[in-house]
Amino acid sequence: MKLLIKPILLALTLGTASLSAGLFEGTLTYEVKSGNDVQEVSFLVKGNRMAIETPANPRGLVLLNRETMKAQVLMPQQKMYIEVPADKFVKNAKQKESGQFEVTDETREILGYTAKKVIYTDGGETSELWITDELGSFQPLEGPLSGETPAELLNAFPNGGMPLVIRTSGKGRPTEIVVTAIKAENVADSDLEVPSGYRPLNLKGMALPGMP
Repeated sequence: MKLLIKPILLALTLGTASLSAGLFEGTLTYEVKSGNDVQEVSFLVKGNRMAIETPANPRGLVLLNRETMKAQVLMPQQKMYIEVPADKFVKNAKQKESGQFEVTDETREILGYTAKKVIYTDGGETSELWITDELGSFQPLEGPLSGETPAELLNAFPNGGMPLVIRTSGKGRPTEIVVTAIKAENVADSDLEVPSGYRPLNLKGMALPGMP
């Protein structure tokens, strides 16, 4: 999960886009590569709620609720779950990014949607983002770009945007996040809730792996 959350939040949390513009509802699947590590991550999204699934072994599933700012980590094998504040999944979640965004005029079609190229630079790290404004907004958490949204992004994506490709190079291992499937559909509330029969697990102050 740690491999995924930081770079995706950087691009997906484009400030507080207007809800009247419509939030995305359906399923998004991304392939995430970092060095030689590859994983597929699916997002089931409805309004301010979502489920993040990593189909690795063991299967991982996290339910997030932006309204309550709670996250529930499901453990299907044990039929148990852990509830924690959602911002625990992002270190320094309230800090603003110190880099600069450059919105270019270059566009390309990705899975039938027109995306615009955005360059983000921060010290020795550069990210190439391809963002579309044809799918509404996808904002899983109050992440690194919470608070004041950079004017460059507000002007380019006044109704919010959704990144379809993210490539980062420079410091550390290069990371690539590419959308492989987009399915706009109605999502049942039950798919974003803890299943019946699951018991809560009390951590008693213990931290989950990958959490600060």
